[in-house]
Amino acid sequence: MKELAARGNNVADSGISPREAQIRMRPGSRWNGEAANPIAAAIYGVVISLLLGYVLSYLARCVGMGVVVGSGSWHGGRAFMLAGLNLYASQHIPLVGSGVPPGAVDNIDATITFPLTVWAVIPAFALMVGGWLAGRMRADAGRWGTIVPAVGGGIAYAAVLAALAPVISARFASTAIPKVPNWEFNPPGIPFRPSIAGTLLYGSLFGLLFSYLGALIAVRGVDSHVRGKWWACAKAVIAVAVVVQLLVCGAALGWFVTGSRSGESDEFAQPEVAQILPAAIGTAYALLHAARLSLEVTPASLPSASAQLYRGVTTSDGGKTTRKQLPGYVWIGGLIVALSALVSGRLAVKVGSRDGSLPTAFRVTVLHSAYLAAIVALCGMGWGLEGQMSVWVGPRCDSGMLLAVAGVLVMSLAGAHWANRRYAGRLTGFPSV
Repeated sequence: MKELAARGNNVADSGISPREAQIRMRPGSRWNGEAANPIAAAIYGVVISLLLGYVLSYLARCVGMGVVVGSGSWHGGRAFMLAGLNLYASQHIPLVGSGVPPGAVDNIDATITFPLTVWAVIPAFALMVGGWLAGRMRADAGRWGTIVPAVGGGIAYAAVLAALAPVISARFASTAIPKVPNWEFNPPGIPFRPSIAGTLLYGSLFGLLFSYLGALIAVRGVDSHVRGKWWACAKAVIAVAVVVQLLVCGAALGWFVTGSRSGESDEFAQPEVAQILPAAIGTAYALLHAARLSLEVTPASLPSASAQLYRGVTTSDGGKTTRKQLPGYVWIGGLIVALSALVSGRLAVKVGSRDGSLPTAFRVTVLHSAYLAAIVALCGMGWGLEGQMSVWVGPRCDSGMLLAVAGVLVMSLAGAHWANRRYAGRLTGFPSV
């Protein structure tokens, strides 16, 4: 007791925070202050992420839900394989299949890539929990000593998924893709497995992003005074983007409901529509920022189309190209982009990025561009039969996005400058003008 009291009396002289002193005074343990081995922490995070992700995917399979759905009982080898296939498909990982469909005589090779669905929350949540636990095990190792093992675990997560991909194989009867007028996607009755290359790419994207977020939560839990300027800008960018997308979602749902009541859009009154809402509102957000929505079909003799909000729609059918301008009021989208960038810059300063307006605007622009790139990468869907045809529907990058990036930089700079003037006025006691 005397030793603890003496250590407590020296806190003021040591220059450390009371929270850090409290951690150091606890008995040594990986959960309350003593940093675990970084490799052990990373492995622990990977194991938890994989187990939690699979269990949640299996529970979704038990109630007949998921990106891919198969008939049959909820137990047995086929059910376990289908749950694993769902975990891969929910991360936008392409599925490749090969075999002879029922009633056919020839072998076919097929590829299916699903868009971002609500089921992406399963691997995202599992990775955040794994990253948080890995970070907690390294709680006394400092900010980067906590984050690096968790992020390393995210990379290892993708590697383990890629190693397991060849043994995951299952047939499925239906998918999360909704029916659209005059068209319905029917997967061929052959076994599918995850693409190894796709697993390494998209598994790493999910692993890095969400294990990093989990580690940041762990860092903030240990020391609430840690303020990262990039983290502050990221919170501002994501918060504003989510609000804009929720408004888009609300407008779309209102349109669907109105159309359903009038009997004009009954095809949207189906459960699959709700499952692909993340891809739909993500694509709408990318279109606001001058991305291009494309329908790409091979062979080239089949109809294809692309739409860019500010340049119009281009269709191609048998070599004949047609262009159509959209109504003039679509330029309201540019106003939404400008206002959201202004709010992002202002909010970033308010939550901690106070080292200057230009550095804040630069960080906001970089992070927002990365956010758009992730949307473009994850919100498309495609399918194809080797040697016959392939279809891709989703957002693509467009040269007009460079103007949108420049607009985000200028408007976030204005928002950050506005907030910095008000913040400086409060510090000095003089009113801002």
